[in-house]
Amino acid sequence: MSRGIVIGVLTSHDDRGRAEKLVEGLPRSLSERVDSRTDWRTEVCETEPADVSATPSELTESVRRRLLDRGWQMGIGLTALPLRVGRRPVATTASATHGVGLVSIPALGAVRVDERLRDAAVDLVSGLLGEAAGDEPDDGRHERLRMRGAELAAGLPAAEGKRHGSLRFTQLAVSNNLRLLGGMIRANRPARVMARLSRSATAALGTGAYALSSSSIWSLAHASTWPRLVAVGALAMLLILASLVIAHGLWERAANDAARERVVLFNVVTITTLTIGIAALYLGLVIILALAAAISIPPAALAEQLSAPATVGEYARLAWFAASVATVGGALGSLVESDEAVRDAAYRPRGGQQETPAAD
Repeated sequence: MSRGIVIGVLTSHDDRGRAEKLVEGLPRSLSERVDSRTDWRTEVCETEPADVSATPSELTESVRRRLLDRGWQMGIGLTALPLRVGRRPVATTASATHGVGLVSIPALGAVRVDERLRDAAVDLVSGLLGEAAGDEPDDGRHERLRMRGAELAAGLPAAEGKRHGSLRFTQLAVSNNLRLLGGMIRANRPARVMARLSRSATAALGTGAYALSSSSIWSLAHASTWPRLVAVGALAMLLILASLVIAHGLWERAANDAARERVVLFNVVTITTLTIGIAALYLGLVIILALAAAISIPPAALAEQLSAPATVGEYARLAWFAASVATVGGALGSLVESDEAVRDAAYRPRGGQQETPAAD
């Protein structure tokens, strides 16, 4: 039996009245525009106003903590602060990984604020179900939203956590939320993860360039079989994944049994997003280093060092091995990334409506 989807609205005292109007009409709007079969439920939770210097990541973290404490499936934070994605002012941001969205009340303008707030909240819910606001609508969008919403609403019986161990519980949570997980991962655009981590990418490229210049790397690549090269590459990617997760506190832990399933989804989406992003970085490095090797290393010099012909296969081995070394350099670079940069890369907060002038 469906338990419904509970959406919590976190607000300060100043916007309490506006939040209560929102939760009163939001279930009906969601039934009309997202899915009429889901039992949408809403509640208001009051909190202290955020510090004026708070970033969107910090605001998202605040709503996330309240979501886990109260057992919500989604959380929407109302704020009087401006929101930006990069340098672009926006009215809303959404983190599908955490099931958390933010709305900047001032960015909604001066007229029809309650109506715009309700529309923004509906768009946020779609984003939290894995449909980014900037994506073009298509014929399958409504069905995808319905199926993901049904998975999130169904959840797992509370007794499952007691009857099964952690591994079994994780398997159940993943299998029961496959469509939802797919949408959340897609909304994160994982292939762009490492491109948003400039220090890690720079460290990887610098390390890769150095590796190509080392004759000992040439010899090691030549002496390695392809199974060994693949294993070394996998180990290098695992190292940068572990560095990102551990150094920046990306692994979530459940504060209570009610939050366990949601935390499992957090962790699966985070690990999958980072894994795809790191794999994209690795393949990009292989291609870049292969081209660099072909241009900068004369075949005669390579053949002399290896005492073997400088074939295309030798250049491919060298590029693959150098990319593995470069990925380790990227892992070291990830340690000096700011927590905010890493979290923004892993969780991909998406901007919604552009800021609306208050003179509307």
